[in-house]
Amino acid sequence: MEGPKGPEGYAEMAEKHADAMLGVTPDLEPCSSGPYPNDNWAKYSAAPLADKVKYISLHHYAGGSKRFTTPEDIKKSYEEITASFQGNIDLAKRMRESLDATGKDLHISFDEWNQWYSWYRPSCVSEGIYAARTMHFYINESAALDIPIVCYFQPIGEGAILITPEGSRLTANGQIFEMMKAHQDGKVCKIIDDEDYTTAATIKDGVLTITLINPNYDTDREFSFALKGKVLDATLYSSEDVTPHSFFEETPLEVIAGRKDIKTVLPPHSTALIRLAIK
Repeated sequence: MEGPKGPEGYAEMAEKHADAMLGVTPDLEPCSSGPYPNDNWAKYSAAPLADKVKYISLHHYAGGSKRFTTPEDIKKSYEEITASFQGNIDLAKRMRESLDATGKDLHISFDEWNQWYSWYRPSCVSEGIYAARTMHFYINESAALDIPIVCYFQPIGEGAILITPEGSRLTANGQIFEMMKAHQDGKVCKIIDDEDYTTAATIKDGVLTITLINPNYDTDREFSFALKGKVLDATLYSSEDVTPHSFFEETPLEVIAGRKDIKTVLPPHSTALIRLAIK
């Protein structure tokens, strides 16, 4: 990280390390730190390093209330946690502007985007919905914002994999990662009217994969798509609870496939995975 050094001092130090590493591994892709985003760091650190270091690290730990003692507290905490994904979007867009202003070919590596302090408290469905909305943003916008790399900091101990004396299991966050891997290697489809990032779709080998999110705390949400296809499988990830130690339950999702469209309804604070053979 930048530590006590300013942008010029960091760039001078980082270049020496980059030279040493590239001397051993020429095809290595170093990643520099510092902007967060910051025009001064972009101009005097990222830009001077651009010939050797083309990836710029971005970190953001989202917040939100973590009080779950009363029904009112639970709703407030849920809504704050699930809405905090917007901070990831705002920072990524701001960094893109900052890097583009340098005129250099620089890429964003979004290295950390966990919820804050997740290393010392249990995960929950609230954070699972946050993770789902953030991943939908990455799926839909990473190409436009030039974010080739996205990482999740320490899945073990940071909220994605729960370790117990008896074994291990995926948390609600981890369940979302497992669901989203269905998009891997697919071509991203353009989604219309998705300002809240509740839908992501990819296509591969004639199969359309759609993931959906209902971030509403206490109301259902209907989804409708003007397309034809045979439903191959559909899974709902839902839970009656959003407080610490909660998990998603995986059950079949009812999808109505008409002649011109498909429709489904998701209950509150839930996600879904649908796979269709496109005609």
